[in-house]
Amino acid sequence: MGYTVDYTQADQYDGSNMNNGISGCCAPSGRRQLRQQGPPLNNPNKKPLSDAGREKAFAYGRKQLKDNALPPGLALPDDVTYVGDKIISVLIIEDGEVYEVSVGA
Repeated sequence: MGYTVDYTQADQYDGSNMNNGISGCCAPSGRRQLRQQGPPLNNPNKKPLSDAGREKAFAYGRKQLKDNALPPGLALPDDVTYVGDKIISVLIIEDGEVYEVSVGA
């Protein structure tokens, strides 16, 4: 490719400079202790989403797909395929459980 790397010129890395001076960014000592809050995402015993909940998710998804339509006459490059108005995943909480509903145009 036309270049070489001199590894003897690299700074020693020990992890202490991992967060680049940004408090709480990336270094293990500054990591946020993430804990799940709210309903569980994978409960094998949850009941199916109700018909009313599913219809609510579909109605919301259809509206979002309509709102995501590209303006008429907007030209995209030949190698770009816009799908923002074709499919969307809607997350809905019902009876303390999270459900995902895929909505297509």
